[in-house]
Amino acid sequence: LKIDKIVPGLNSISINVKVLSPPDRREFKTEKRQGVVSNMLVGDEGGVARLVVWDTNLIDKLSSVNEGDILSIKNAYSKDNNGFCELHLGARSEVLLNPKDVIISEVSNNRVRNILRKNISELKENDTSEIIGTLVQLFEPRFYNSCPTCNKKVEVSEQQTRCSTHGVVEPRETPILNFFFDDGTDNIRVVCFRENVYSLLSKSDIETIREQPSMFDSIKENVMGKQLVIRGRVTKNSMFDRLEFSANSISELNPNVLVEELEK
Repeated sequence: LKIDKIVPGLNSISINVKVLSPPDRREFKTEKRQGVVSNMLVGDEGGVARLVVWDTNLIDKLSSVNEGDILSIKNAYSKDNNGFCELHLGARSEVLLNPKDVIISEVSNNRVRNILRKNISELKENDTSEIIGTLVQLFEPRFYNSCPTCNKKVEVSEQQTRCSTHGVVEPRETPILNFFFDDGTDNIRVVCFRENVYSLLSKSDIETIREQPSMFDSIKENVMGKQLVIRGRVTKNSMFDRLEFSANSISELNPNVLVEELEK
């Protein structure tokens, strides 16, 4: 396979790639697991992808690879990460370094995107998609206390604020913003967190609303009717029995880019 033909969810992938950046090794720790992981950027004639190595033997084997080295990989698997396809190597994976019969003369700089643009009326639960439309209704932001390191919601107990991953922390107030989004085929409620909130409202706007809620109506007029490109995942709100869209990225629609895409 070439990188541009890989989609998330594949197993037993065989592929030859060129190393574009040296491996970055780091330790990690979660509630269920701790260990070491290595990341590097690789490419071929089809595109560029991130290679994530979990097996410690392979991490050691690849620790000395350099930019330009060729990797012949077997039994990789693919996953989605915010709309981009990643190659992952586990205990079953095999890697041959600089095989004599493999040549990759030219690498495409195309970062292959897995997110498909859809109409809102076509969205289904668990879809990872891109939608284009208009912000038609905005709700007042809410706030929760989060860990300053991982952004997870923290728990307060015995006058301590504790993150399940990082222990006792000094929390920070994090905004959540909800709005309705319409593309002409249907509308959907969009939920965004943290930095995506600031794609619509500035930090000073958020601070003003938090301290003076009565200012919300005047501030929201600046964003009502904006045309946006939103990428994210469709979730099911079981309480209200409806689909919602959890935003991973929000940007204003550039009409010139849209025209160019339609002309292709």
